[in-house]
Amino acid sequence: MVQSLAVIVTGVLVLRQLRLQRNAHLVSSFSILHDRWNSQMMLRARHLVCTGYKPESRDINFQSCLVGTFFDELGGYCRLGHLDINMAWENYSFYVEHYWVILENQINCYRERNGNDRSYYHHFERLYDEFRKISESRNVPAGRRSHDAIKNFITFENDAFKFLENSGSNGTN
Repeated sequence: MVQSLAVIVTGVLVLRQLRLQRNAHLVSSFSILHDRWNSQMMLRARHLVCTGYKPESRDINFQSCLVGTFFDELGGYCRLGHLDINMAWENYSFYVEHYWVILENQINCYRERNGNDRSYYHHFERLYDEFRKISESRNVPAGRRSHDAIKNFITFENDAFKFLENSGSNGTN
């Protein structure tokens, strides 16, 4: 009886330790993603994507690729269960909901040029759809961002970049 109790207590303690390790891993992973999202290279890429935005743009450039790939990887990690989708929503839904609209035409044209291969940026697209569902379930305004919302977002992103430029700091790394 005592031996059974010891095994049960040990099992509970092991599960608790595993939960703590998983939580530490999530914090570490999101910290790394945060640093990457706010790195000097990514901030410049985001700035160039925003300043060069044209809804009819058909060509995906290096900067658009960097931003799109970041969200594609984030979506892949969430899909595989390596990252918590709700935590990703908390941290990145504002950006995903705007950058998908900004990059969608470029991505679709790129897919067309590559034999209608929808695997390009499919995790980014799926992440966008999942975030919209989460927003709706939380009674947060969801839906495709309007032209005015995109313009306001671009102003926000460019103001953030200008702030960093003027403060003498261009982000981390």
